[in-house]
Amino acid sequence: VDFLAVDEKSMSCLHLTALGGFFAAFQFLFLERKVPANSKNSYGDLPCHIAAKKGHVDILRLLFENGEFYADAENKAMHKPIHLAAIFGRLAVMELLVEKRLPPDSLNCDQLSAAHLAAYNGHLPIMRFLVKKGAQLDIRNKYGNTPAHMAALRDRVDILKFLHSEKADLNTKNSHRLTPIEAAHVEECQGAVDFLMKALHLDADRQGQASVKVSLSDEDNRLMQLMQEPSEDILREHAKRARSIFHTDFTPLGKLEPGYVRVPFSSIFNRAI
Repeated sequence: VDFLAVDEKSMSCLHLTALGGFFAAFQFLFLERKVPANSKNSYGDLPCHIAAKKGHVDILRLLFENGEFYADAENKAMHKPIHLAAIFGRLAVMELLVEKRLPPDSLNCDQLSAAHLAAYNGHLPIMRFLVKKGAQLDIRNKYGNTPAHMAALRDRVDILKFLHSEKADLNTKNSHRLTPIEAAHVEECQGAVDFLMKALHLDADRQGQASVKVSLSDEDNRLMQLMQEPSEDILREHAKRARSIFHTDFTPLGKLEPGYVRVPFSSIFNRAI
């Protein structure tokens, strides 16, 4: 038997046993047959990436114990194992990785952290664990997005509530000068919009401010007007602003100007997750 053979997707027998969680078979191939743990499949995944995705902690622990866990290796989607644990909500994997002294704020080349990805994918237990272990609440990726922006984009109200309870900044702007509530509005995430409006007004009241608008620019106040009174004039003005920021043709709320096609905001706001 050729234990080093791969299939059409460059999956080795070690990849396949990691995928299925077959620990005894993985252990035999890895320790007895010396099948390498540093070969990538066609997606750029090492066996440790696959085990992290699937939550197979015993396989990851074996790789750690034998010095074959590649913490900084990124697959073709630019994710390290810790990021995959965040994406797929693998709390036991995350606990193991942090136990092995991997920094909870480890970034990929897009400067995405586990907190960004857990927020985007709605994994509240992962968020709670990361914050408990010292992850930054307002960490920014290369586009200036915080976990609050990421949660707002996917209408993750439970994540936003947690971030608010932990005193995260819910009114911060990213590199395109958009706040989480603006991101939620453009993506038509009404639950996030409603919660953020209440949270921001509550915070403004606590600070003795008249309303949330006092902290917003004139352009942002126009967006608030758009949220409350979406007239055609305001829609056209905001569409013009959006195209100037993103150099693409899309409009908020799915209302199109003649000749323009709506593009999902998340495809522009952040590289594909």
